[in-house]
This record gives sequence, structure tokens and C-alpha cells, in this order.
Amino acid sequence: MLSCSFVLPENSLLNQNYYSLFKGYRVDIIFYLVYYWFYSFAYFSSIYFSTPKHRFRRITIGTIILFLLMIPVFFTETIPLSVGYIFYSFLVSLIALGQVFTETTLYEYTSYFHSPKHINAIQIGKDIGGLILLLFFTIFNGTSASPFVHLSVNILITIVVMAVAIIYFLFFMSKKKYWDYYVNVLAVDDQSIISDKDINVTENNENNDENEENKDDLLKSKVDQKPEFSLPELKVQPETAAEIYLGIAKCLYQPIIACFGNYVTTATFFPAFLYKLTSNNPDLNNKQWFAIILMFIFFVFSLFGKILLREKYFLKVKPKLVYILIICRIIFIPLWILCVLPKVFKHDVFPVSFMIFFALSDGYCGTYMMMHGSSTDQIKRERSSLAMAWSKAMGITIGSTLTLVLLAFT
Repeated sequence: MLSCSFVLPENSLLNQNYYSLFKGYRVDIIFYLVYYWFYSFAYFSSIYFSTPKHRFRRITIGTIILFLLMIPVFFTETIPLSVGYIFYSFLVSLIALGQVFTETTLYEYTSYFHSPKHINAIQIGKDIGGLILLLFFTIFNGTSASPFVHLSVNILITIVVMAVAIIYFLFFMSKKKYWDYYVNVLAVDDQSIISDKDINVTENNENNDENEENKDDLLKSKVDQKPEFSLPELKVQPETAAEIYLGIAKCLYQPIIACFGNYVTTATFFPAFLYKLTSNNPDLNNKQWFAIILMFIFFVFSLFGKILLREKYFLKVKPKLVYILIICRIIFIPLWILCVLPKVFKHDVFPVSFMIFFALSDGYCGTYMMMHGSSTDQIKRERSSLAMAWSKAMGITIGSTLTLVLLAFT
């Protein structure tokens, strides 16, 4: 969602001063890669070190990070570019970490309740945020006073994502099962909470005249019973984190690979490669309006592809058909290249048509895989959803890296 705003105007100060530093590559593309490498690393860390007691801590840390980032942005106008480059890279990295802290928490809760529609809603919200971000990017595209204006837009939209997360939490907190889940995950870490409550209930129901030995035997038999306040029966999970993820990989390796491949194809061309495309209309090439129009088309039709999954008919499609569709998306690689070098598809109708099907298939296939990833058993469901999210983040990261190779050849 945030990726398009890292592609700064070509005449921005940061691009002009550091163009030669990266051997001809636009510096904003480098920031784009920095963002997604940190994004992928943060997802991997969140998956491996994910424990119930850390979930609220993550959202708190993410909120603090994002709001603290707003403070120094107002002072960037007076910072020399040499310092500004390092400062920009640092903030880009923190934005990636903050966004992951938010997303992982949302995926964990929605997956626990086995709510594919909520996962779909998160994906739809990203595209809506992308459209809002594109609006801000269009407004500031003509300004070259400072590249940090675009960073401010990044932070603003990321805070909007945080606001959406808070709304989700308020929604969950209004449900009784949310509090059951909250107490349950705490009790998994500390069995004494539930055990003590069972012991107290048992003591109140026993005859006071029984001897101490019979009472102790009775307490031992009652400790493992289901709590009185209607929580699901608690079982200690003996598996280690490595065993859990190995089990997830065995049962979900196909959707994980499919999700990874889908986003590799998408990130290889969107958004950086769009700035290589030119229009037949010279006015659209001014200030790269043609690339912005293609971005708008992408977000709209990607959003439409995700909305399709709100209908049961499209949700019941067999996974094998979606796998085939993801493989067929590879055809877009030569099609996009032929729009640039050599320019076989010269008319504007070709890149616009390619973008419609490219975005529609990305929104549908990617979100379908994310929703399919939460179909494992309840114990592994939360982490399997995070594993799917990590495969998406890793796919975008690898695709973003391939962008440099693609730009070098074109």
C-alpha cells in the first residue's frame, strides 16, 4: 500500500544529489527496496517470536513508533541532504517495522476466530488506503521543494492504517468471545490462573467435614476440568515453534508458494517499472502522469478483485484453479517488457488493458491465498495466517529486488 509513494519525482532534490551514488539508479527505488527488506524481516521476526502475551505489546510498540515518527518530519527542511539521506533511510525502516506490528496483530485475531471475511476486509482496506495515498502523491508530484514531503504522506497513511486497526480492536472488544480468547491465551502461558479458580470452586462445593486427604485428591481431579466461565478447554501445546512451522509448511506449502509467486510477479513490475512506460499523448508523459494513471487503475481493479471474494461463488473456487491462474500471470512478464524494449505494443490501450487484468488477478489470487491460509486447525491457525502474510511480504521483497535487474536491462 505504501510502496507507490516511495517513487519520488525525478527532479526531486534527493534524486538529483544521489543519482550517481547508486550507479545511475534512482535513489527512491533504493528506498523502496529498503522498505520491503525491513518489511519482510519484521514479518519473519513476528512469526517466529509470536506468543500470546506479546500481541498487545506489539500493537503498543507499533503505535508509539508511528506517532513518534511524526515529530522529526517537521524539522527535515533544515537538515543537509547528506544527513537527510541517512535520516530518510532510518525512517523508512521504522515505518516498515511499525506497519508489520499492526498487521500481524490483526491477522492473528482474525485468524483465531476463523473469519476469512475479516482477512479480506484488511486487504480491501489496504487498497482503499492506496487510493488515498495516490491522491496525496498526485497532489505533491509537481512539487520538488523537498522529498520529505512524500515521507510525511507515508507516515500519514500508515497512521490511517493504525486507526483501522484500532477500529478492528473496538469491534472485537464488543464481542464476548474476544474476552474469552484474551483470558484463554493468558491462561495458556500461566495455567495457575485457571487452576486456582477451579480449586476455589471445588472447595466451595465440597463438604467441610471431609478430611484433608480426600479433599486433596478431589482437587487434583478437578484441576483439568473446563473452567466455569465457559472458556474452551485448555491444553498445553508440547510442540516447539520449529515443529509448529514445520507442520504448517507440510500442510500449507502449496498456498505459501502460490502466494509468494503471485506477489513476486506483481512487485517486479509495480510500481517502479511503470515509470519506464510512455504514452502516445505527450501531455501524459509530463510529470509522469501516465504512470500515475496506471497506478490508479491497479488499485481500483485490485480492489475489485478482492471484493469478488466477498461472494461465496468466487470463494468456493477450487485452489487448483487459482494455482493455475497464478502460473498464467507469468505471461505478464514478456508483455510488460514488450511495452518498453522493444516497444511492440505502442498504443496506450495495451498497457491499460494489461494493467486491468494484471491488477484484477493480483487482487483475487493474492487475497484468496491469504484467506485459504487460515484453514488449519485452531492451534496453528494464527501462525499459519502469519506464515501466509510473510510469504506475501517475502514475495514483494524478492520482486522489488528483481525490479533493479529489470530496470538495468530496459
